[in-house]
Amino acid sequence: MQNRELPSITAAPAGDFYTPEIYWSQTESTIRISIRLTDVEDYKLTLTKGRILNFRTDKDEKTYSLKLMFYDTVQSMQHTSPGPDIRITLVKTKPIDWPRLILAKQRARNIHYDLANMAVADDEPKRFLQLPKELQDVDSDGDDGEGPMYHVTSDLDSDFDVDLPHDSD
Repeated sequence: MQNRELPSITAAPAGDFYTPEIYWSQTESTIRISIRLTDVEDYKLTLTKGRILNFRTDKDEKTYSLKLMFYDTVQSMQHTSPGPDIRITLVKTKPIDWPRLILAKQRARNIHYDLANMAVADDEPKRFLQLPKELQDVDSDGDDGEGPMYHVTSDLDSDFDVDLPHDSD
């Protein structure tokens, strides 16, 4: 007979550091990261091999540490600490949207997408189910494309309406 019990839940090993909350957003060419730690004056932040971010600081007798392996490589990094957080700007090597910040597919509890800073392209409004420009037909009838792409008909409009004689049984 099989044992159908779930394995016991084990806690993560006790660490000697805390992991800060981070929020990130992206544009076509940059990644912005905000490490949410207030009033941090002295911290160590490094970017290794264009892909690994290391952060460490001591605050209120606690050590905060963060190590991230990014989804893709970045060209450069700039950072500031204006007060309520530490802001990092990364320049992407390739201008593509990242599906996630880190390489690992598992969701990290401390990493959040910053919806307030989400980039919105204002080039032109998109329609529901809009085809890419390469696949769109050029209108030759002068229609601006704003109208519906269908024609409504009903049985009342049928050309085949004919009074049929009643069949008597």
